[in-house]
Amino acid sequence: MSENLSAEHLETLRYWLKYELSAALLFLVPWFTAIFIVIITIAAVIFTPFLLKVLFKENKTGWIIAFFIMAILPAVTVVLFLLFKINPELVPFLVFVPLGGFYLFCFLLKISIDDWISEKRAYIERINYKKPEVKFEDLWPRR
Repeated sequence: MSENLSAEHLETLRYWLKYELSAALLFLVPWFTAIFIVIITIAAVIFTPFLLKVLFKENKTGWIIAFFIMAILPAVTVVLFLLFKINPELVPFLVFVPLGGFYLFCFLLKISIDDWISEKRAYIERINYKKPEVKFEDLWPRR
C-alpha cells in the first residue's frame, strides 16, 4: 500500500479556500444581483471535485458526510422543489441554502486545515526519522 507522504494537496486546498471564502463575501453585499449568484455557484461547482478529492485522499469521512449534509442535500431539495413545482415563489430564496451551506463548510474547513497540515508534516517527520542502530556490544561491552 503506497501512502501519500506529502502535505502538498492540503496546502493547495488551503490556498484555494482563501479564494472560495472571498467569493462567499458576495453574500454580504446588499446589492448582489443574479450575476453574482451565478458566479459564486459556478465557483462552488468547479471547486467541489477538488475538495472531495482531497477529503477522500485524506480519508476524512466525517467531513465528507458533513459536506453532503450541508451542500449536496440542500441542492437536491431545491432541485426537487423545482421539478415538482412545490411552492414556486419560495424557490428563489431556497437557492441561497445550498450556497450558504457550501460556503459555511468551506469556512469550517479553512479553520481546521492548518491543523491537518501540521499533523501531516509531523507524521511525515516521524516516518522519515531513522533511529540510530544500536549494536549488542554497545549495550553490554565485553571486559
